[in-house]
Amino acid sequence: MADRLARGREEAARTAQGRSENEVKQLQERFSAERDVAVARVSVVDRPKYWERSSLLNQASMHETAQQWKDVDLRA
Repeated sequence: MADRLARGREEAARTAQGRSENEVKQLQERFSAERDVAVARVSVVDRPKYWERSSLLNQASMHETAQQWKDVDLRA
């Protein structure tokens, strides 16, 4: 009986670890996707036409995005 309980606990631990690893992978993928979106969004500031056509509000939004990601990705 104790042997069965021990195996059950081991199985539960393996299942929990597998779930945790899967959750970590999903979070890493989500973070990477959000970073890529931010970099793509901010990259337009390198174009002179952006500065000619963008509003002050849009420029402030770009600055905010760049500040949020500056320590994570130098492209932002």
